[in-house]
Amino acid sequence: MESPRESKQPWSGNISCPALTAGLHKTEAVGYSVPTVLIHKGFTVRIYLNDHEPPHVHVWRSDGWVSIALPRASARVRAIKAIGMRETDIVRALRIVESHADALAVAWKEIHGS
Repeated sequence: MESPRESKQPWSGNISCPALTAGLHKTEAVGYSVPTVLIHKGFTVRIYLNDHEPPHVHVWRSDGWVSIALPRASARVRAIKAIGMRETDIVRALRIVESHADALAVAWKEIHGS
């Protein structure tokens, strides 16, 4: 399987966060454009266009994924839903999102305007 960086065209959105723009691509795998905002240690972090609140990301690894809510006020990152992802990978995904939470929140706001 090709990585999004190798197989997809750059997304033409307006993300100005330098920490995220290096891996910004869209994929047609799910039938519509899904910006990949971060690729880190085998995990691909995506923010779906026209997605719902609360602000969250979708983290993919191998055949599984987990949806993770971004922190708000005093709340920490938390897994919302996971399919096909091992528990250890869910914990790793949570750590990745937590360590990039500020930049991911900026990306969410720039994509969704909220």
